[in-house]
Amino acid sequence: MLDIKYIRENPDSVKQGVANKNSKIDIDKILDLDRERRDIVTGMEALREKRNKASGEIAVMKKNKQDATEQIAAMKAVGDQISADEERLRVVEDDLNQLILMVPNL
Repeated sequence: MLDIKYIRENPDSVKQGVANKNSKIDIDKILDLDRERRDIVTGMEALREKRNKASGEIAVMKKNKQDATEQIAAMKAVGDQISADEERLRVVEDDLNQLILMVPNL
């Protein structure tokens, strides 16, 4: 199995190698899924950072006996988005791994 990093850095040589082996693997599809996976991970990291920062602010508000209901509801929505992104990430990673396994050794 080829490493995704190698495929990402050398798409033309991988495409040529696949063609030389008479394989019908779509390297562009692999690269698209890899790009999508990296975008999802980046977005999830940003959401987690936002949630962590807001959690600290909510704790301070509660300590000062202020109403944090609105912020808590907003963070619940962020948590739901993170859960949805995690599920989408699992699907994309499964598809990506299946395609990478079909790439012949060059």
